[in-house]
Amino acid sequence: TGLIYVDQEPVDLHHHLATVEKPLNELGEAELCPGSAALERINAGLR
Repeated sequence: TGLIYVDQEPVDLHHHLATVEKPLNELGEAELCPGSAALERINAGLR
């Protein structure tokens, strides 16, 4: 009595989340911490 949807061309989660190819545990501080200006833009978008 249910309906099942099968996506014929599925995309993986990394594509949906726009993550980087490099494993996160190999990224340096510069890549993981974009700085206070980027944080301020994110916070402004959430107000």
